[in-house]
Amino acid sequence: MLDVSRLAAAWLLVASLWSVAGADESAQPLQSEAADHYEGVILPALMRVCSDCHHPEDDSNPVRFLTATTRREMTGHREIWHSVAEQLRNRTMPPADAEQPTEGERLAIASWIETT
Repeated sequence: MLDVSRLAAAWLLVASLWSVAGADESAQPLQSEAADHYEGVILPALMRVCSDCHHPEDDSNPVRFLTATTRREMTGHREIWHSVAEQLRNRTMPPADAEQPTEGERLAIASWIETT
């Protein structure tokens, strides 16, 4: 059964992220906005839910996507980031026993990664 309240919350989050990313024509170029958005919104959310296993300073971490501190650094590892977005969408990561992003966060982060 479709959970309308969760779907509405996800769309509200996506709409708010769209406005932050500069949806109107008078905003700064999207690339500079996207970099700020990664650093200010995306990375902190991922650090909150992924850093227990993928902390950038943990040398035993085999998947080091959180070492990207800027949008530019993340684009050099597209295959890893594609996997991050896919696993968020499929709900295979974070693991069930770990802190979970909200459904809105999950969809907004995966969409932002795929768009970027």
